[in-house]
Amino acid sequence: MDDHDLVARAKRGDRLAFGMLVDRHQPMVFRTVLRLVRHEDDALDLTQDAFVRAFERLSSFRGESSFGTWVCRIVINLGLNHLRSRRPTVDTDTLVAAPAGASNEAREKMIQARLDRAVDALPPRQRLTLQLRVRDGKTHEEIAEVLQCAVGTSKAAFHAAVMNLRRSLADLGPLMEEDDASPVV
Repeated sequence: MDDHDLVARAKRGDRLAFGMLVDRHQPMVFRTVLRLVRHEDDALDLTQDAFVRAFERLSSFRGESSFGTWVCRIVINLGLNHLRSRRPTVDTDTLVAAPAGASNEAREKMIQARLDRAVDALPPRQRLTLQLRVRDGKTHEEIAEVLQCAVGTSKAAFHAAVMNLRRSLADLGPLMEEDDASPVV
């Protein structure tokens, strides 16, 4: 049964149909919000809150986008509100280079840790755009639909994220593949 049929059944009060929608979309919703808030417990809570809100507001779902996109938008809004209510926790002073005598494995771990911290330090919309594009392989059109913005806005946020990462990690040398301008994250 496709999402459209499940939504129609859920709108008529079929809780099993809504449960099937939750089962189908929960992993993607959780991954999306986890990348945004970077804390598993918060992501679990926000995922649950998103599906509660989706259930409460299901009658207002018009089907102009997919159910997955709609609930993803709900969780992104919840995640952004959550981040606004907290102070940033990234300590950019800890972004130091690996010692010169470090092994290749230690250096790779240090670089990955620095990259993770640099991504965490990005503004939420840039971080989410970057991760949807690079890790999930979404097109700018898909990102724009999820974030409810123009395609140009998605492209601009991605470009800004890449430029911010380049500045933050400039001492490590090139981290970008020049042919596709995708950061190695």
